[in-house]
Amino acid sequence: MRLFAVLASVAFLVATPALALDDPAALIRQLYRTKNLPDTPAQADRFLARDMAAAYKRQLADSENVGAAVDFDWRWDTQDELGTDLVIAEKFVARPGRNKAGRTTAPRAIVVASFKREGESLSIGYDLCLGPKGWRIADAWDQGRQWSLRDLLELRGKPLRC
Repeated sequence: MRLFAVLASVAFLVATPALALDDPAALIRQLYRTKNLPDTPAQADRFLARDMAAAYKRQLADSENVGAAVDFDWRWDTQDELGTDLVIAEKFVARPGRNKAGRTTAPRAIVVASFKREGESLSIGYDLCLGPKGWRIADAWDQGRQWSLRDLLELRGKPLRC
């Protein structure tokens, strides 16, 4: 009986990373369930890749000069009215691989949140990476690509730290 319990535990631990790969959209569903956009350091750490969380927390801490990334609710691309009829869909998942330098690359996923506001259909795209603490947002952008969260955090061209 103990052997069965040990084997079951090992099987669960082996399967857990595979389960994490199966649903990157869960992070985005959780993001939209929160009342406000990430407005605490703990929320930034929960939802954003390490480099983005660090830059985001710097903007949160600067009460004299509100940074562009925290000046509006980027989940809904607005400062005022939130959207309705939210649909979150996983569009693409890339499994771990190797880059040209031979380094292992983290799994990535594209998730899109679509919604309506004032009768208009809108969407926000999310690039997710799977790091040591689970799926995290590596970037977000509006459907017209007028803004990118990485750009607003002044991380364009800098290496991703998931």
